[in-house]
Amino acid sequence: MALDLINEKAFRTFESITKKNMEKVFDISAEVKPMYRAVLVKEPKNCNAQLGYAVASIVDLANNETLRNLYDDYKFWYDYKIESVAEFVDMVEHLSTNNSFTKTAQNALEKEVEPMVDSAIVFMQNIMAQGNYALQIKDGDYIREMDNSEFGIALGGLFAAKAAVTIATSLNLEIDNDGRYKWINNLDGLTVGEKEPTAAQKAGLVKIVNLLGLNGTFARVYTNKQKAWKNVPNLVDSALVEIKAAFEYSLEESKTRGAQDYDLYVVGKGADADISTSDVNEIIDNLKKGLKAARGPYDVEIKGRTITVNARKFFESTDVVKNFLPYYKFDGSDLETFYFTDSNGKVTASLMEFLDGTRVFPDDAEDVVVFRDPTFGGIFPYFDQQDVWDLFDKDKGINIRKIFRKAKFWSHSEVSGGTSAEIECSPYCDDYDCYYDHYCYY
Repeated sequence: MALDLINEKAFRTFESITKKNMEKVFDISAEVKPMYRAVLVKEPKNCNAQLGYAVASIVDLANNETLRNLYDDYKFWYDYKIESVAEFVDMVEHLSTNNSFTKTAQNALEKEVEPMVDSAIVFMQNIMAQGNYALQIKDGDYIREMDNSEFGIALGGLFAAKAAVTIATSLNLEIDNDGRYKWINNLDGLTVGEKEPTAAQKAGLVKIVNLLGLNGTFARVYTNKQKAWKNVPNLVDSALVEIKAAFEYSLEESKTRGAQDYDLYVVGKGADADISTSDVNEIIDNLKKGLKAARGPYDVEIKGRTITVNARKFFESTDVVKNFLPYYKFDGSDLETFYFTDSNGKVTASLMEFLDGTRVFPDDAEDVVVFRDPTFGGIFPYFDQQDVWDLFDKDKGINIRKIFRKAKFWSHSEVSGGTSAEIECSPYCDDYDCYYDHYCYY
């Protein structure tokens, strides 16, 4: 009887979520979580209590003081609407008062979120292991039922959350310079491919090159997280498997009259159905495609070309950036000494030529930029150098020009006087919103 009363309270959580009454959601989760915990102390294998505690624990993260403070800080700057490099620097300096803003966020995820997700996964797996366990909850004069069609989706979502948290906490995302971020101001007003950067801009670019270069630290996997990083594909696989099984269960359940009478959502063809059988079949087909992509090489079509992709390979390397780097030499301090080379170390071009507009990327890069591994660590297992540049070709692959057209560091003066920023046309402005007065409007 006591557990039934707790369940009724817990059901109000879902009801409040649908009504977007989040304050009530947080209040109820904070109330029922210790109640379920008390039941588990007496009955550790009670599926009902395990389910309730798992759900309440995840929802109750919104009441976590560390996470709420972090959210408030980030929301303040999100609402502020950053419009200049200087304002961005002010933001990261403020967020890094006691610790770097990236490390603060990673610590919160690792210490506050990840343990709850792990615990919830264990509880949900215990419930799924029971076979056809179903939980009925009284909702006034109605009865609501949760079974494998809901449990599977919840468990899949938890595996996906675990994968996301692992990715976010495994990579070194530090961009500070001895704990400060003022160096980013050097990039203010930088335009690529138009004119030679100023001395300050060159200093900022040196910092970026050193962060991303062969001896850099940015986007490298922490030593103590390497095992977890390599397990991410398995987590994604588990997420897709559990969600697919849940929809297959609901589809099978829909074939038996009365089997869905109390379900939270009904699969069928009639007016009472919340989702049609054809839609569920489409979801299952897409999940199968996702599994195929997650488990190994699969083919994608890009402008009539078939390209084989093995996404799992991305997580086999703990040096995420290195696989994408070309051959180059650089003394680490003077941008003028950065040269692209071939595999034998012969200089082919300087970075400055691409920065000042002497050469245009990607048009002039094919013959002078040579990738160390054109398969990018096996992600594109059959690629050679030519295949890489064909992928960057606007007629054969991705129109990378559009990406470069939109890439610029803005200054406050450019945006403070109006609603849109304008810069002088670069060589990439052809056929892209370029007006007669030679300005591109983004």
